Amino acid sequence: MEIQIGAVLDGRWRTVRRIGQGGMATVYLAEQVSLGRMVAVKVLNAGHVMADELRNRFEREIRAMTTVSHAHVVPLHEVGQTGGVPYLVLGYMEGGSLRLWLTESGGRLPCQRVQRWLLHVSEALDFFHSRGLIHRDVKPDNILFDAAGDAFLSDFGIVRGLGPETQALTRVGQLVGTLPYLSPEALDDQPPAPARDQYALGVTVYEALAGRLPFVATSYSSLVTQILTDAPPSLQKLAPDVPSPCVDAVMRALAREPSQRHSNCVAFATAFSEGLSKAELKDDRRRARSFSYDPAAVAALSNFLRDGKEGFGRNFCRNGQGMLTVTHGRTGLQFVLIPGGEFLMGARPGEEGHEQDELPAHRVRVRPFLLSATLCTQQAWTKGDGRGRGGNPDLCLPIRGVQWSQARAWCRQIGLRLPSEAEWEYACRAGATTRFSCGEMDRELSDRAWYIENSDNRIHPVGELRPNAWGLFDMNGDVWEWCEDSYHPSYEGAPGEGPPWCDRDSPLRIVRGGAWSSPAKDCRSATRNRWPPEIPSEAVGFRPAASLPDPG
Repeated sequence: MEIQIGAVLDGRWRTVRRIGQGGMATVYLAEQVSLGRMVAVKVLNAGHVMADELRNRFEREIRAMTTVSHAHVVPLHEVGQTGGVPYLVLGYMEGGSLRLWLTESGGRLPCQRVQRWLLHVSEALDFFHSRGLIHRDVKPDNILFDAAGDAFLSDFGIVRGLGPETQALTRVGQLVGTLPYLSPEALDDQPPAPARDQYALGVTVYEALAGRLPFVATSYSSLVTQILTDAPPSLQKLAPDVPSPCVDAVMRALAREPSQRHSNCVAFATAFSEGLSKAELKDDRRRARSFSYDPAAVAALSNFLRDGKEGFGRNFCRNGQGMLTVTHGRTGLQFVLIPGGEFLMGARPGEEGHEQDELPAHRVRVRPFLLSATLCTQQAWTKGDGRGRGGNPDLCLPIRGVQWSQARAWCRQIGLRLPSEAEWEYACRAGATTRFSCGEMDRELSDRAWYIENSDNRIHPVGELRPNAWGLFDMNGDVWEWCEDSYHPSYEGAPGEGPPWCDRDSPLRIVRGGAWSSPAKDCRSATRNRWPPEIPSEAVGFRPAASLPDPG
């Protein structure tokens, strides 16, 4: 039978649109009528209902998903039948598949994006293996993502057990899986083992990094011969930007002999991650040595520290991004020297998720200044004599629930200030022109910002995620940040310099950056929000700044 769009299955699942189709089943986006949540409904194709092999395969998928539950396996909500046709109700993975990610990115992904989903999928596979099951069809099409970018393993129609009681499920000489991802031992008709899934995962990672499969042929027999007899082409040559330790981890997973591969899939992911971390540390050190400030900015900082004003230490050092930093003695906050420069402020033409108050984009010149590497914490607030605010015993959490005037007064009494809106966006972008300082896509926020998709609906301690290119943490998400400026409904007439744009007639002040409860679009570098200055909010905090004197 054909499922009509808009049909309600069993009075509970209203189909919205078709989102996938394969030889065995069709997948529909559907709404759970009682809760209003979106799900994926996988329906066995009507033409296969009476085909024993395909129906058995679909039923094996049902059994596998009902017996195995894991944080990185697509969740099964319910099993049902409509008109004698079986279906599964699954969690809807709105982030799409790894295949879609590869298509959108031109065929390749950077190591940092591979690293996270590799660990998620590896954990799911090892969990399956610990239960005596083999997936047998690991490939980009069967790795799905939620809105936060977390990876989930899917499609268990050819899952097979390791015991002899499952041998009858596949006839001798019958290949099960997708040929380019099959291991040599799978082609040689050896009994299934966990190393088979690791090989397929290695092929998937190789494809994501190199932009092509390890073996490519124009005929079935030629491809089989290559997999059985040849070594994969050098990943280092195909993707010279991939660090050597990461290459070694992938090539070990692709070893022809199963005994020469990693001990399990998580060991593969760990070796890849450790190799990437070592390479990133070397890159950070290289950038730290090579970053060059305008001499005038360094002179201004030196003069500022030599005078011993405003409670800063007299010495500065470089952070992992090569930026000059100095510690504020009274609060303990570390400040970064933000280099002067010019940037395009506001939303780019056609930017996804933009609002009218972010227009028109306009060029602004910003002078060098100091900005705290983190949001003001409860501990820093207390040290700065901001007693009785925030009310949270966790001293590493951002201070929030303070009025604009309270934040401003706290800064002023210890020689600091609130940043201007232009300074804030300039520092948030850190030289980037994309929606976020880390890229264009929502899922790229997942290791940079606490927002609705990954925050567990709560605030988080500062500095837990990766900083931007200038070493500033949590510029996106966690809590909104007060700026000095008044709110204006557009940038018409905005100044071309960095100082605050204030208007006595405006009843609202600017907050920037988004919060733990914000969607990704509200954590963009250009996102603006306004808030009454006299009303505190648990979602609003601040990040102090400091002015530098003119050099000379």
